[in-house]
Amino acid sequence: DRVRAELTSTSGCLSGPNPFKSNELTMVIKPIPAPVIQETDQAVCSPAKVVLHGTVGSYTSVQWKLNGSDIPGATNATYTATQAGSYSLYEDNNTCNSTSLSMYLTVVQTPVANAGSDIYIKQGETGHLNGSGGSTYSWSPSTYLSDATVSNPSFPATQTITYTLTVSNTSGSTTCTSSDDVTVVVVSPIEVPNVITVNGDGNNDD
Repeated sequence: DRVRAELTSTSGCLSGPNPFKSNELTMVIKPIPAPVIQETDQAVCSPAKVVLHGTVGSYTSVQWKLNGSDIPGATNATYTATQAGSYSLYEDNNTCNSTSLSMYLTVVQTPVANAGSDIYIKQGETGHLNGSGGSTYSWSPSTYLSDATVSNPSFPATQTITYTLTVSNTSGSTTCTSSDDVTVVVVSPIEVPNVITVNGDGNNDD
């Protein structure tokens, strides 16, 4: 827009044009920035990445923030987030500026399942699995196991079998899991035949 001032004098004594018109000035009217983050609050399993998309106007500059602090180098309309926290987007059109509403990213730690080393055991003996790595446990199949939902169930050595351990961590409605295998190798006992014959023939009598 172009504007100018116009002055009209009611005085009877004046010099110069009446009304007096100033030079025109060009006024640039910019909209107030209103940046918006398209994504809503969400939770992901580590080490997942979430691409955040900002909706911005004819900006001069933008800056992503994490927990209120500038993220170094995050000056584009999109940003790949890997850390938990509150994200916001600042926009400046060189006249006015504004910051978006925040979105919160929760990162749930993905557990690392460890089913233990393979087990070699004699048939008929009792053994134990040794799992670790999560807050909850699930062994599959549950065949022969005393309890398939604990880290170290016992089992009778009946046959060779491979068990899969799935461990999980849960935060809110988000559950993160991982799996590992272990094989139980059941070894049959070696039977030694009785070759002693006590029949007085002098062969194998002792």
